[in-house]
Formats: sequence, C-alpha cells, structure tokens
Amino acid sequence: MSDLKEHAQPAWGDRANFVLQLRIETGDAAFDARTPRYEQIWTRQKSDDFYEVCCIPFFLYDLALGDILKVVTQGGTPVVEGVAQKSGHHTFRAWFGSAFLPVSRDQLVGELLALPDCLFEWHGQNLLAIDAANDEAANSVARFLENAERRGQLQYETGRTR
Repeated sequence: MSDLKEHAQPAWGDRANFVLQLRIETGDAAFDARTPRYEQIWTRQKSDDFYEVCCIPFFLYDLALGDILKVVTQGGTPVVEGVAQKSGHHTFRAWFGSAFLPVSRDQLVGELLALPDCLFEWHGQNLLAIDAANDEAANSVARFLENAERRGQLQYETGRTR
C-alpha cells in the first residue's frame, strides 16, 4: 500500500501534459519501506527525455517550479534520473496547523499573496507551497516567513537541502 500526494491546482497546470509520481524519501529507511509515499508532479514534456516541473513541490526537496528533469524509460516506466537544469525558482512551505493562531492564517496568506513574483498551491487547509521566481522574491518570502514563525503564526521550511 502506498500514499499518493496530489496537486489539485498546479501552478502551471495549463502548461502540463504529463504527470510523474516521485517517491518521497524521509531519511528514515524503516518508515519509507513501511509506508511508501509518492508526490504527483505535473510536468510538461519538452523532448523525449526532458520534462519541465509545472507544480510547486509539497514534500519533495531540491526540486522547484520550472526545473527540467531528465527522465528515462525503464521497462515501460518513466524514471527520473535527476534535475538536468535548475530554473532559478525557490520553494518554501508554510504550515498553518492547529497549534498556531487560527485568525492569523487568512491575514498572513493575504499578505503572502501580495508579494511580487510568487505563486502558491495549497495541500489541504494547512500546507501552503510557495514559489519565488527569483532570488529577490525568495529573500522577501524568507524574511516574511521568518518573522511570522518568530511570532508563532506558522512553521516554515525551504525546499532545498543543498
């Protein structure tokens, strides 16, 4: 049995023409073996082996909107070999769980939506994936999220591990 995390409204859904399912690795080998989890990644096929990411990753790290993936077919199944070209976009995730002030969620989201060069996707009511299109936008988002986290209004992380 596996668990598939889907994108209800991909940021660039109008561009997408292919969906990949990528395995989510937590770093806990026992957990990953017991409960395989996958994220549905909407893409646009650019050529036989290259696909552009058309959604903002909710759970996968080191992947961003607009990145180009190298994909090969093995036994009739598409297999991602890795990111062939970075887009320059940055991924952030904000968690508005029940431990945080509920009245602040709508206000914070409104302020986030006003930031330039950013796109957003929701996973449920509590997880917001944020795409910053460039370094300047990423710096603005990071400052905003750091301040909100310091005030106890949310928890956040970046989508990069390296």
